Amino acid sequence: MKFLRTPEHKRLMKMLATARKSKGLTQQQLAEQIGENQNFISKYESGERKLDFLEVAALSRPIGFNMANAVREIEAEYGPIVNPKLRKVGKKK
Repeated sequence: MKFLRTPEHKRLMKMLATARKSKGLTQQQLAEQIGENQNFISKYESGERKLDFLEVAALSRPIGFNMANAVREIEAEYGPIVNPKLRKVGKKK
């Protein structure tokens, strides 16, 4: 499944960046707290890198991010999260 650069993915990355900033953390500070480098934070915030569930969980602790709330917000805005390939089912070419 490729969720990179979908509207839902972009929204999640924006939510994570906003949470980091609201805690007053720089990308460098957050990276140090989770044992990564600043480039790791920069790439996911810009949408160049996809995060897996465990990476989101590790990021969530220091920034106070609630993944369940994020999923609810994204689904309220875009509808149920589905494989992007399924969105094409039934569409005429």
